[in-house]
Order: sequence, then structure tokens, then C-alpha cells
Amino acid sequence: MKNLIDTHTTVDFNITNYCNSNCPTCKRFSLEPGPLKLMEHLELVHMDVDFFEKCLTQNQSFFLNKNCQFCGEFGDPLLHPKLLDLISISSKFFKTLLINTNGGVNRKKLFNEIIEKYLKTRIVFSIDGIDNEINSMYRYGVDTELAMSNMLNFAKKTRGRTHWDYIIFKHNIHQLEDAIKISSDNNIILNIKINVSERKDKGVYKISYEDLEEAKKIYRKYKSDLKYKYKIFFN
Repeated sequence: MKNLIDTHTTVDFNITNYCNSNCPTCKRFSLEPGPLKLMEHLELVHMDVDFFEKCLTQNQSFFLNKNCQFCGEFGDPLLHPKLLDLISISSKFFKTLLINTNGGVNRKKLFNEIIEKYLKTRIVFSIDGIDNEINSMYRYGVDTELAMSNMLNFAKKTRGRTHWDYIIFKHNIHQLEDAIKISSDNNIILNIKINVSERKDKGVYKISYEDLEEAKKIYRKYKSDLKYKYKIFFN
């Protein structure tokens, strides 16, 4: 399948733990029951640019022919104030850079710079619904309209450089078919993520095995469209 990244040769960097969203199962939050609160003693920091460059320079042989990912596991990379500096440095060492984001960050100038100057950089938009009502049931605080606009604009101005991570929950499985159509119409590589569980975790219901079969049925309907891939994660 073309335009996909080999994750086995990808190095992840968490460049910040600042985030504009409060996803209920995020590792930034305490596991204690009740309202979401950041883990005790968690220090909010951005990765130092000089430290990042020094790390890559001193380990060039390790990073050679690998891909880089600024993942969003502990924060949103687009909130790093010197993200363009980190992108510029990465472009000298890695084959490809993927940046994960919930998309709801108003940094139009940054997006345009990536589009025009950093051709080895791809954006992975984590959006779990096609409207704010559904997406915000997990992506608390995210401006879904802005996120979708950013994703579609980036896709329009690039080719094969836009990815969409769509996590399926009970509350959004009914929008999966729409998400597939949007990704297909806009040349977006869709990655469908599925957490199979009967439990309710921090206020969010993960899907059942019955729901999984429904998702597979939708997937098979569009299987001939190679613009997206399908991946299942079991929790």
C-alpha cells in the first residue's frame, strides 16, 4: 500500500506535554476516580531544541534511514513554540517526519510553512468524529470545526502527506462510513483504530466484539479503496 510509513523503523519523540485537549484516558491524568486532574508532580515542559539536535547529532548512525514521529501521547506537538526548529533539524536526519495532533490549534502560518518548505513532513490528525458533538465526547476542549478545516486544507495543498487517526468508540462508530468517504474524497490516509472492551473507561465506552463486527462490515464495503488502512488495537 503506497504512502504508508513503516512503523518498525520509526523513532518516537514526545516533544511536549502541553495539550489543548483533556482526553479522559490520557496518561497525563491521574487514574483516581472523579474529575480529571493532572498527575501529581507532573511538570509541564517543552523539549529543548539544542538538546534535541545534540541527541540526533551524537547518534547519527542509529537514526540513519529511519523515520521520525512527534507523537501526541503526552501532549500536542503543535503547542511546542519552536516546532519549526525541531522540524528543520529532523529533516536533516530522517527520511520522513510525522507529527501527531488533534488538529484544533490555530497555527495557519506553521501549517503553510510545513506545506511549502518541509516536504518530508506529514501530519497525522487525531479526530474521532466528523462533528464537534461526537468528537468532543473524547477530545474534550478541541475545536472540531477548526481541526477538520486544518486537515482538509493540509490535504488539499499536499499529496499523500495527510493522515487521519480515527479511534472507534460506541459513540462514534455510526460516523465511520462518513469518515471513510471524507478521507477517500480528499486523498487522506485513514487509520481506523479499534479498542475492543466491554468496559466504560473514564466515562467513555469502548466498543464490544459485536461492534467490531459492524466495523469490519463497513471496512469490507470499502476495501478496494487503497487510500486508507485498517488496524485493530486490542486493550
